[in-house]
Amino acid sequence: MPQFVKNENGWSYRSTWYITEIDPDSGKKVRKRKSKYVTGFATKRQAAIAASEFETRRNTGENILENPALFDYAEDYIELNVKNRVRPATLIAYRNSIKRIEDNFPNIPLKSITRSMFQAFLNQISIKYSKSTVNQTAVVFSQIMKLALADGIIVRDVTSFVQIPEKAQDKRKIDYLSLSDVKALVQHIKSNLSTSKVGPYFILTAIQTGARLSEIAALTWNDLTPTSIKITKQRNRDGIVSKPKTESSVRTVSITKELYNILQDLRVNKKKLIFEQPNGIVPDPSSLNFTLRRLLKECGIERHGFHFHSLRHTHVALLLNADVDILTISQRLGHKNVSTTTEVYAYLLDEKKKSEERKIKSVLETM
Repeated sequence: MPQFVKNENGWSYRSTWYITEIDPDSGKKVRKRKSKYVTGFATKRQAAIAASEFETRRNTGENILENPALFDYAEDYIELNVKNRVRPATLIAYRNSIKRIEDNFPNIPLKSITRSMFQAFLNQISIKYSKSTVNQTAVVFSQIMKLALADGIIVRDVTSFVQIPEKAQDKRKIDYLSLSDVKALVQHIKSNLSTSKVGPYFILTAIQTGARLSEIAALTWNDLTPTSIKITKQRNRDGIVSKPKTESSVRTVSITKELYNILQDLRVNKKKLIFEQPNGIVPDPSSLNFTLRRLLKECGIERHGFHFHSLRHTHVALLLNADVDILTISQRLGHKNVSTTTEVYAYLLDEKKKSEERKIKSVLETM
């Protein structure tokens, strides 16, 4: 039975069925899911008629998969080649890339896609998204087309020799709090702590460690010492605990004795996870962002769009302001290498460079 959905492109239908094939490695029969997605119909009735015609063709034995739509093929790629081999967070990133592909190629057969169409697609999304997002989407697109080439659906890889547009390589402006704003926020949090509400403790820890939300959420009492926290795992919003993002994300981050003492107050909740509330809930990104915005408002700090991950950026800004070297910062953040840090924080580093150049100029002017 086809599914019908109305979206910004009009009415659409998705027809799903299963086929049985012989696995070339095991020689056993395997059941595979296939689907076809078509959108752009003005009414649901038009979509229903088209879906009926398609299913009639399929049921009479016509080979309707010899030139599938890009999005249909991409969905199969996710289900068969990606879903069972990546972490949940990575799977979400893949699906986001597929969504961007769907928005720009809603019903285009694989064989109709050209290199210029792929380049135009990258040019278009580079206007809205960062370089890393455009790169990620390009990689997923390329993997899909290479698989289609291996399956014999297309005869050449149209993703070769394309370029990421220069506009996507612009340095992103990092959102962070000034030193005075951080001091005001930290003082406000310290003055209003309540062990029944762990959100402020969570936020304070992010400011002072630069750790990722998922890393803080996974911390247990065994990870905490008077001088450091050990980051060896991450916890997603569904409560699934897994290895950190990369091998370099496994690290020990130094903390102040004051933060250690403050976190000790949460032992009263008698939970295995440090930031688990008395009701057994660990704050998720939405609740933490809500708490953060409330605290900023109470401090009289107006920062539209400032969110929890911005605290990580704020931590980096504080360290740069204190003249901490970039290698130490990179290791503290758990980045794979220094180049990752310099790329992500290029904007902050440029600001730091301008500040240093002003110092040099000031020194020279006194000579």
